Amino acid sequence: MDQETKETVRKLKESADLISSHLPGDGEGMLVFGTGVSVIRTNHPVWTQSLRYSNDEIRTMYMVSHECVHLSQVISTEFVFYTGFGFLELVASIQRNKKQGTPELDWLEECLKNFNFYNELIDNETAGISALQIIEAHAVLEGFRGAFSRWSQEGLVMIINEVHELSLLYSDLIGKFLKEFGFEFTFNALPKICWLSLQSKKPGVEFLAYMEKLIQYPAEKIAELNCSEFCALLGVDPMAISKTVRQRNPDIARHQINKLWGPYFDEIEAEHDVESLLEYFMHPGKESSTTILNKQYLMPPLTIFNDDHYHLNGPHKEGGWSVAKPLIEATALYLETLRWLDEKSDTK
Repeated sequence: MDQETKETVRKLKESADLISSHLPGDGEGMLVFGTGVSVIRTNHPVWTQSLRYSNDEIRTMYMVSHECVHLSQVISTEFVFYTGFGFLELVASIQRNKKQGTPELDWLEECLKNFNFYNELIDNETAGISALQIIEAHAVLEGFRGAFSRWSQEGLVMIINEVHELSLLYSDLIGKFLKEFGFEFTFNALPKICWLSLQSKKPGVEFLAYMEKLIQYPAEKIAELNCSEFCALLGVDPMAISKTVRQRNPDIARHQINKLWGPYFDEIEAEHDVESLLEYFMHPGKESSTTILNKQYLMPPLTIFNDDHYHLNGPHKEGGWSVAKPLIEATALYLETLRWLDEKSDTK
């Protein structure tokens, strides 16, 4: 890796670390909505022929899978897409004002208002549970499913402990479900509840409303339902909810953001089987032999590892540094702008 590459990657990681330090909980990665870049604070995997993976390899496998779940949330849930879109528009507005030399007095207050609004949407514990808890519970469970071939309560708890250091953001909701309903219900039903709740502007409220309906039925029966049956039980139309965010909101196809996420929408919208679509959306970590979806394609366009290695995936898989560099630079600018806003917010 030449010096220019190292310096570009270093700036991105520095911005990502600064943003992460202001986030609740302990995670080892993030997916940046505005560019699709995934920043993972574990080393690039060097697979060995050993029958046992090292702790570092296990962490990396899990984190790669975890960030793929966040990508599926962007494509398929109204809340994650529009919250991310709101932050993206905010960053674009700030950069446009700075480039034009418009005095901060004319625009900063409005930007801070919007910044605080989107942060509250994510962090506010409406009805005792935050949208971020729901987002991360889904990503933990399905990241765990996608990274490994055998699953148990002990293995899930170990991952939460090792990677997330038992942070309440990642462990609280899952821990309560394990205690109340057991592993099978938590592993098979909770991801479905999380995903459906993220179709709402108030995921916490929706989550509790779904739970009120589900407690009328035996937990073991609910855990056995497929995705379409689960939707029907909750009074949700499986066909309507199986559409991508772009299919529900065609204006996205005419927006600049479609240049980034369009190829992913295209890949998913080529699948027409409702159950296959719902299974990918609700359980993106699950392998299926009945779908045409290519899980290897449905990965963040660029992943940066702690040791400066990077992987291009999906529509950019065959690209090189000429593709990676502008994505990295745009991501660093995006994160740096959010950090700047966060500092301005603290001083107000």
